[in-house]
Amino acid sequence: MNEIFDLKRFAKLFLYECSTYLPKLSKVLVTISCIIFAAWVTTIVFKFEFPIYFRIGLISTLFSVACMLAPFIVYGEMNNRKSGYFYAMLPASIPEKFISMSLVCLVVAPLVSYAAIHIADSLLYSLSLAEIGGFAGVKLYNPFEGEGGFVLVLSYVANIAIPMMFNTIFRKSKIIKTILVYMGFVFSLIMLLAWMFSTFSIDKIEIFLGWASEVGFALYFLLAVTIAAFCVTYHKIKTVNY
Repeated sequence: MNEIFDLKRFAKLFLYECSTYLPKLSKVLVTISCIIFAAWVTTIVFKFEFPIYFRIGLISTLFSVACMLAPFIVYGEMNNRKSGYFYAMLPASIPEKFISMSLVCLVVAPLVSYAAIHIADSLLYSLSLAEIGGFAGVKLYNPFEGEGGFVLVLSYVANIAIPMMFNTIFRKSKIIKTILVYMGFVFSLIMLLAWMFSTFSIDKIEIFLGWASEVGFALYFLLAVTIAAFCVTYHKIKTVNY
């Protein structure tokens, strides 16, 4: 049997992880459904005239949050010093574990979250007897619709790959520590922009932004961060120490 990658062994691992880990998402999906229910009740009771883009934005936000939380919820115990041995003892190679984790977090968990969110949304809003601010009826939201499809897909992948990485790096308080890292990055970016505006003239800043936009700096940066996140995740799965 191939020690690096065996299709039958990988299939067993993938099916096992889907059947064992995905039920952990139920609490998050119930919470998200309650948020949709609260928005629906608020619309009915107070007769708010919410435009349709508010509802689509709410669904989009809840879907993004579910995707970001999935790695922490599904694989949160994989590097725990007390309860993580089960993951290390799974009969699979490191590449198989990495690919399975990537598929579960990038494809399976988002599909389950997407279906749960839209089922809750469709059931609740189909109960409305009259259109209320664009909330009535069944309105499916496509997270990949619109222009800039590649950038949107890459942003979606990065939105999950980065939490996957931090899930393997941190052992405790993973979500809080990840949020703090995000806040630190945003703060550093704000400080950098403040330094640029205080140091350089507006013309030079406009030239730099024009160059960055022309060469697609943001796209290459996002691609590099995504690849780095996957590399770190693979390394941490390989070298996890209990």
